[in-house]
Amino acid sequence: MKEGYHHGDLKRELVERGIQIISEGGLEAFSLRALATRCGVSHNAVYRHFASKEALIDCCRTHVTEELTAALDRTADEAADTSGGELAYRLGVTYVAFYEAHPTYYSPRFRNTACRLVIGLEEQAEEYPPFAFFRRAFAEQAERGILSDEEALRRLARYWAVLHGTIAVLVSPRAELRCPWREYLRDMV
Repeated sequence: MKEGYHHGDLKRELVERGIQIISEGGLEAFSLRALATRCGVSHNAVYRHFASKEALIDCCRTHVTEELTAALDRTADEAADTSGGELAYRLGVTYVAFYEAHPTYYSPRFRNTACRLVIGLEEQAEEYPPFAFFRRAFAEQAERGILSDEEALRRLARYWAVLHGTIAVLVSPRAELRCPWREYLRDMV
């Protein structure tokens, strides 16, 4: 057992290591015992923080969404005086850079799982919070008459797809992106 593991935030460590295990091997490879072993604690220590495997997985999903949403929120605040296109660009850079810095967070097990994703300009009930930033940026361009509704929707759909394609290449251990992705994102908006 790991000496002095209580000195830090065990719950956060369990979530972060849980994300790693799930990202590496999928939900099939994930167990609370494997997580406890990786963290150097007893499996009972895990149950002090989470009632079940499902509760921990939900917490992992929530953690990824909250961290990404906070990063996008900071960018939106910093870019409050910019136009919709510039805002969308900056949000895109933040979105891609977030996953580039945290590649294990990009697992499909942690994206868009709690909310239904509707690619449209209208706000949706239980909308995926990270997507809402992009929807609003493009909807604003339509509201201000910079883009038609149809063009704003097309750009939103293309931009969302390009963001995810870029991230998928960046986080893949068997792929290499040899292009200035920030410039390509600017071209998309």
